[in-house]
Amino acid sequence: MQPPSAPDIAGVLLSLQTGQARPLMVGRRKLVSAIGKTFVNGSIEIGVMGLSGDEQADLTVQSGRCGFYLAVDKPGRLQAGASFQVIAGHRLVSVAQALQHKAWKHLR
Repeated sequence: MQPPSAPDIAGVLLSLQTGQARPLMVGRRKLVSAIGKTFVNGSIEIGVMGLSGDEQADLTVQSGRCGFYLAVDKPGRLQAGASFQVIAGHRLVSVAQALQHKAWKHLR
């Protein structure tokens, strides 16, 4: 028996931010992170690899796409105020599995 699928979600984009991967010190560890995002004014290209100009430092979680949990169905342009729809679909890796792998990677 298959579990019930999640309902689709729709909304309006409040803002868009992009960032570049940069060195980051966490305690004594030197990491690379693109968590420092800046607001985008106007519209921006979005494709299967995510937002134009946005980098991901840890591709083991984000897979070089819009995250392990999202995929872009129709490339185009986005801007704040645009409407969107998230459509539930099949995942090759669950969120829990991805987080377990990330924890294992950092604890080894």
